[in-house]
Amino acid sequence: MPRLRRWVRRISGAAIATTAATMLHGQAQEFEGSIFNLDPPALQSTDLEQVIGSDETTPLNQFHETDYYRRLGKPIGRLAVEFLNGKSAYCTASLISDDLILTNAHCLLDSTGTNVVRAGLLWMGYLTAGEAEGGAQFIVDMRNPVEVGFPGADGAPDYAILKVQSGTPGKDWGTVKLASRAPADRSSLVVVHHPLGFPMVVSAGGKCRSNRASDDDVYHVCDTQPGSSGAPVYSLGDSQVVALHYRKAGTDENAAVRADRLLASSAVLRGIVAGYDGADVIPAPETLPDPEPEVVEPAPQPDPTPVNPGIPAAEAWALIKDDYNEELLIAYIDRYEGSFYADIARSRLYDLQNKEEDVAVVTPQPQPQPTTPQINTGPWFVVMGSYTNRANAQDRRNRLVGQNLGAYVVNSNEYPGMTPNLWVVVEGPYDRSTAVSRLSLARASVSDAFVKRGY
Repeated sequence: MPRLRRWVRRISGAAIATTAATMLHGQAQEFEGSIFNLDPPALQSTDLEQVIGSDETTPLNQFHETDYYRRLGKPIGRLAVEFLNGKSAYCTASLISDDLILTNAHCLLDSTGTNVVRAGLLWMGYLTAGEAEGGAQFIVDMRNPVEVGFPGADGAPDYAILKVQSGTPGKDWGTVKLASRAPADRSSLVVVHHPLGFPMVVSAGGKCRSNRASDDDVYHVCDTQPGSSGAPVYSLGDSQVVALHYRKAGTDENAAVRADRLLASSAVLRGIVAGYDGADVIPAPETLPDPEPEVVEPAPQPDPTPVNPGIPAAEAWALIKDDYNEELLIAYIDRYEGSFYADIARSRLYDLQNKEEDVAVVTPQPQPQPTTPQINTGPWFVVMGSYTNRANAQDRRNRLVGQNLGAYVVNSNEYPGMTPNLWVVVEGPYDRSTAVSRLSLARASVSDAFVKRGY
């Protein structure tokens, strides 16, 4: 076995060794298939990582390429590994320098600390099933790790630093920035990852937050699955990685190694952080580019809830989503043009601007109205949940049908625009404007509902 440059070989007790064996071998879920295949085989979730309640992840391709979450996800890739037994597994990894990546040790070590992986492929920019265009692949040296922490051994955290052999992807895809702190309890988090090896998703907003912390770990309630191991955990809003996700903890939490714990264990990471401009202080993410300046400035208008240009589109929408001020909606659309939420704002603005005309028209006699508009008018669906298990999808659908929503369950394999091998709760298909309009109603019941083109 190649000499590992950093890991502790001494196991501190049989109980720890048993726990380590479960974590190491179980999370790197094996499958039959080549690491060079774009799309993964259908995998079922295990009990070693977990979705907390309903799955509230969002495909990253639902966001504009300049969106905050897309920028966070750019230096993150899918790491496919091939074991010595010929089987394969997926993890998530992030670029920390031009040619180094950070992931979990259990992606390459077995329960005894032996390196059981012979090859690895880092796939950057994998956002849509069946679409390799825009992505890039890099061979990773799995046999000679730069640095490894063996979980369970004298408290060493579960991490591995690996070298990219076939290029310097950090120059094109950027790098994550590590913080020297752990997140505060109950603070908002973002996890960008490749669950089950599928296209990249983001767990953020809503319930995705830290619950508590120990000396080594942050316990969070952000949704993950096998394949999410090694995903960086960001502090929402400041672009710093505050932890490295690695396992399930109990029945209602997941666990991530604290960033300050990683830095205490890793000379390589300390050297990288020391090289940051301004040490490890990372500025707030830059906002979307300003629109072209107006020739004539409009007269200032009172704005009860100003749109803050320094926060992402999703967070700005959360602040104003219950406001019906036309000037505010126009300001939001101008600032976040091209984003998913700008379409919702535009639909609401249209309703407001046509409200007076509607009042002036003679009201016709009441007529029975359908629960939902006519379907099959376009390729757009309102997505209200996606599951690997059909029974879970049907349960979500049953809870929605009594809320004026025409929800039903489809197999995503029948729609090329959807992530494959999932059972999806949808309404539609509609034309885009109808789908966006229906989205407002759906979000009253499912806060993370979104619009997706099916074909």
